[in-house]
Amino acid sequence: MKKIKMITAMLFALVLIMGLLTACGEEEKTTAPAATSKAPETSEAPATDESAAPTTDAATTEDAVTETAPDTAADTAADTAADTEQAGSKHVTITVVNAAGEEQVYDVYTDAEYLRGAMDDAEGLTYEGDDSDYGIYIKVVNGETADYNVDGSYWGFYINGDYCNFGCDTQPVADGDAFSIEYTK
Repeated sequence: MKKIKMITAMLFALVLIMGLLTACGEEEKTTAPAATSKAPETSEAPATDESAAPTTDAATTEDAVTETAPDTAADTAADTAADTEQAGSKHVTITVVNAAGEEQVYDVYTDAEYLRGAMDDAEGLTYEGDDSDYGIYIKVVNGETADYNVDGSYWGFYINGDYCNFGCDTQPVADGDAFSIEYTK
């Protein structure tokens, strides 16, 4: 009986971990995020994607959506003038590492509670994915695709050097956090 309880507990833990790793979803959503971030600092690198584990791609093309922050001269001028008044209370960095290992750093001021909101506030950072009951499964970051179902690649998400324990819809954001979105294969 003790072994059955132990096996049951291990199976439950495995299911829970799998749920957390696939918490990035299956349906995409398009929004125009609030322009409250400062311009990204570039270290000459394209962006990367987020997914932590494989999921089944059951989304239709109608479900696909792209998230992108506005990036026009008028928006930039308005943002610069408003930054002192409307800058977010939390300062975080989001570094995107593409398949070639190139990095692009986004310096973000946000009031977002979760990583996805901070990503929306990062001026110039774009991503696409599939939404599901578990959250968004990000497949494309800054135009670069990582799709586990195609070639085993995915976007790995890190916070302060450690692998994120949550999907980007539920990963908390605190002042000073350093996030990394890395193409992984």
